[in-house]
Amino acid sequence: RAPQRSEDRARRALRTESVGAALLVPLGPLALWWTASGHSLPTPLRVLLPFLAAFGAGMVLATWSVANELRATPSRLVTGVSRIGGWWWAVAGAVFAAFVLTVHIDPLGIMSSRQLIAERAVHALVATLVVIPAVIGAERATRLHRVLAWRPLAFIGLVSYGFYLWHYFVLDTLQHHVFTDAGWTAFLAMIVITVPVATLIGAASWRFVERPFIDLAAGQARMPGWLRSRFR
Repeated sequence: RAPQRSEDRARRALRTESVGAALLVPLGPLALWWTASGHSLPTPLRVLLPFLAAFGAGMVLATWSVANELRATPSRLVTGVSRIGGWWWAVAGAVFAAFVLTVHIDPLGIMSSRQLIAERAVHALVATLVVIPAVIGAERATRLHRVLAWRPLAFIGLVSYGFYLWHYFVLDTLQHHVFTDAGWTAFLAMIVITVPVATLIGAASWRFVERPFIDLAAGQARMPGWLRSRFR
């Protein structure tokens, strides 16, 4: 009975988390609409809120994947989604192409409020479509999942959060201190430099910040004395 009660609690918690994550999805476009209407937000919220749609969608996929792992047999919906496999990427490419061809955003210019809202919404949708094949149905060990398990790709996925956190800093530094002239040459040079540099910083962030705190939360490590004293 104890294992069954534990699984039931886990399923209820996952359902609650999934609903909460889904509620985050519309907050990103709403925050952009709010600021476009002339209202202001504190700086941390201006950075975080516009991307909540992507975060919320990713969290929904994560809870959905874990819930499926708790089932004795995969649900029909998960099986159907996973069978589509890499075609989700084709859909993502089609959505992105349609967006580029219809919205006409200048990558070197400043976007209007409507363009920014559309860009963030499409950003979240494309990101979700790209991630679906990697998350849903991973236990089936298809050819696609074997490719995604390739060590270099797995490493990039492992440090991707650190990359996400730091790549804006690298881009901003290059733009203001190295490539001060606007243009496609400078833009491409910044991308070529930013990808490896932000990946290295993300790897360092994973090794020395994220992993120690994950181990600490899991009870597999002790809090350093200097840090423990701050919480007394």
